[in-house]
Amino acid sequence: MLISNKGIEETAKLAKLALSDKQLNALGDQLQEILEFAQVLGDLPLAHIQPMAGVYRENGNGTEDKARLSQAQVLALAPDSRQGMIRVPRVMDQC
Repeated sequence: MLISNKGIEETAKLAKLALSDKQLNALGDQLQEILEFAQVLGDLPLAHIQPMAGVYRENGNGTEDKARLSQAQVLALAPDSRQGMIRVPRVMDQC
């Protein structure tokens, strides 16, 4: 699958990235390599391997999720917050 520069430009626009022509070409090459590697992974014979529900085994060897900052600390770091929530700029109407 070849990635077109137009597709990369549209994706960059959605991500609000300004890319030079040099960056656009480099990114296209990198994305192509990623897709080729994904194809290699897709071609692996994995029919005999059972799907997993998560990355940890059932014995619970994962770490417990713990909040490191309080909500007040997080909101104090945010550029804009209101009513206990972080406010972000609207982006959907720019697509």
